[in-house]
Amino acid sequence: MDTPHGDPRAWTREQVREWIAYQDGLNRDFDIQSVVKDIDGKELCRKPRGWFLDTFPGVGKQLCHDLRQRRDAIKNERMFGDERTAENRVVEGTRAAFLVMAFQICMIFYLLGKENLMHKASKILNGLYKLVDVVKRRQKNVDSGLFKEEQLHRSIWLRAESEATEVSLVHDSKCIAVSGKIYNKAVTTLCDAMEVIGAPLTIKVQTAWWKKATVIALVGVGLAVGGAAVYQTYFTATSTSASASFVGMIISAFMIGSTVYVTYRKFHDTELKTAVFTSNYLRAILLSRRIVDKSQMMQDELERIIDNVNFQSRDSAIQEVEREMMKTLPHISTLQSKLSDWKGDINTKANFEYRATAWLHPDTVKDINDSIMIAYIQFGMRNLVRDVFILGVIGPEGNSKKELMKSVFPNAAHKHKQSSCDIVLYDGSEYTQSTVPVLLFPSGESDVMEATRGLWTRTCAAFICVLDYTSGTPDLRDLEAVAELCVPVLLCINTKGRVKSQGEADRARERYKSKISWDLRDLVQVVLCDVSGTDRSPWITGGGDVKYWVEDALDHHQEHAHNVDKVFNDSLVVD
Repeated sequence: MDTPHGDPRAWTREQVREWIAYQDGLNRDFDIQSVVKDIDGKELCRKPRGWFLDTFPGVGKQLCHDLRQRRDAIKNERMFGDERTAENRVVEGTRAAFLVMAFQICMIFYLLGKENLMHKASKILNGLYKLVDVVKRRQKNVDSGLFKEEQLHRSIWLRAESEATEVSLVHDSKCIAVSGKIYNKAVTTLCDAMEVIGAPLTIKVQTAWWKKATVIALVGVGLAVGGAAVYQTYFTATSTSASASFVGMIISAFMIGSTVYVTYRKFHDTELKTAVFTSNYLRAILLSRRIVDKSQMMQDELERIIDNVNFQSRDSAIQEVEREMMKTLPHISTLQSKLSDWKGDINTKANFEYRATAWLHPDTVKDINDSIMIAYIQFGMRNLVRDVFILGVIGPEGNSKKELMKSVFPNAAHKHKQSSCDIVLYDGSEYTQSTVPVLLFPSGESDVMEATRGLWTRTCAAFICVLDYTSGTPDLRDLEAVAELCVPVLLCINTKGRVKSQGEADRARERYKSKISWDLRDLVQVVLCDVSGTDRSPWITGGGDVKYWVEDALDHHQEHAHNVDKVFNDSLVVD
């Protein structure tokens, strides 16, 4: 009898009994059937160490150790990336892509219709609404009403109302058509709105003290000379020279007055001299943190700050800059560092107070306040979106993807008329602790299909890529299509019974691994599977193992989200 293989959590009751019987030192008279009659692999892995010691005298410690080794070996094979790859994911990255993804997540959650998902979608939508509400003061044609819940419901309609040529996200009889007018308008609005975040900042620079002293001295001299001329004209001049003195006084007064006026204008122009800082969102937040605490600002100092900001922005991650701004926020505003309350007008709640308002141009004060509020809103939205886990299933044309879905999520099939260009949405939460939306992406080489995959794959936190086995050079185009998303991928090679030995299986896995790009090697795990479920060879990964890969990917994803939140909270603690 051979010991079972694969993830112990996926073992059947029969495989659990086989594993126990395989252990050396077990008394032959031990009745395994009665002890573990109703225990499968999942239940076995939940048992504490004491249970093994009490249930299996003499071999309990050995069984517990062997089980943990198997679990650790499976865990070490998982390729979920590290902090570096996590920082490059869409939720941590560019502003427009992140906002479009947040909006799409809301649509997916509303399609599934589960209360917990709709509650989170409502919060995300409120964030989008408030974000665009801030930005629309700069761009008047922004329609913040697009992100209200009633508008979202209008963009989700019955399948019968959509055209057959549209690429749709389908769940049961409802769908979101990618070419739908409301959807396209919302996406375009998000992208356009974010282009004006961090618009050019006009910053007033204070005049150096010696310039002010020079102007005051010149004005003083002018007044003294003018006063002397008036005194000479009216009190000491003779009648014969009165006319000439009066003319001289007029000329002197004009010259002195002109000098004083030009000097004053020069002083006034210097006082209003501006540094127009053309910034994007990232640089605007970096600059804001550098200047809000300054009670005065000289031109040279401002230029140095701007140079430093431009340099720092090249190596700064958006979410890190937002996080640093949240640490500054309690010192300059009544806003809380977390979005605990999304209700009310955020503009009236801000109440910013900082020293830089004494010398900043009034328009700049508004711009900086807007940038800080945008950072505040986006910070809260990132926290909401960061732990959202949506699984994507990709691969070439054929039935392999659907067959794998049936083996992993047997109850996730839905009755709907699917066209060749639909993204099918499944509820894959039956075996997991959290609700897991699953997107089954269509295959095809058309421009529409390529654009659709590029738009919707960004919502996924992990992928299963299903390819049919080939002895030649594997085609990994579907895998490379999601490479830039920096999310974990399980590459399932459907052998169709053509791999006949362990050695052939090992060579096949290595061949596929060698064709994966270096950027993806820390994120892709290659397994051989049989989506029909008929091949139970030791080198074949079953549907149960794939299911637990999904569960591990979900746990890893949420652990990362929790750690990011914990690090920020710890940074706010003052010793």
